[in-house]
Amino acid sequence: MSNTELKERIAAGINKLEDKAVLEQLNRFVNVELPANGLMHLTEAQKKSIGEGIADIEAGNYITHDEANKQIDEWLNK
Repeated sequence: MSNTELKERIAAGINKLEDKAVLEQLNRFVNVELPANGLMHLTEAQKKSIGEGIADIEAGNYITHDEANKQIDEWLNK
C-alpha cells in the first residue's frame, strides 16, 4: 500500500469517527512537533526511568509478552 493510499484510508476512517475524545487524541497525535533534527529530548526524570528499566531487564526482572497475556487472562478469569 502506498503512502497516498494509506493516508486516504486513514482520512476516510477519521471522517467516520464521532467520538470527540478519540478525535481529540488523534489531533494531539498528529500535531506533535518534533525538533528539526527529529530527535526528542528527554528530561532527567525520563532518562532515570529508562535507566531503571534497563537495569531491571539486565537483572532478569521482567516477564515475556506471552506471560503477561497469560496473567491478564487469569485476572479476567478466562
